[in-house]
Amino acid sequence: MAMRNFWLEGNIDGRKSPITGGPQSKDGGFRLNVRMRDNGESVVGLRIEGRVVDHQLILTAYNDEGDEVHISTRR
Repeated sequence: MAMRNFWLEGNIDGRKSPITGGPQSKDGGFRLNVRMRDNGESVVGLRIEGRVVDHQLILTAYNDEGDEVHISTRR
């Protein structure tokens, strides 16, 4: 089965269908921000980025201060 280089799936309480999708091109990427409330303000609690560099897939997670907290690579 063919799959895009990145595929996102999400389930949210109260929604009947999942949120799914991925980049259109084989070298496309994505940026996903998970926002949360902090004393009534909306802040990014986690950012996840997927990108392609020299045919290598790179998945990186950043915390709320922009520090890299996880990286995963695949060919």
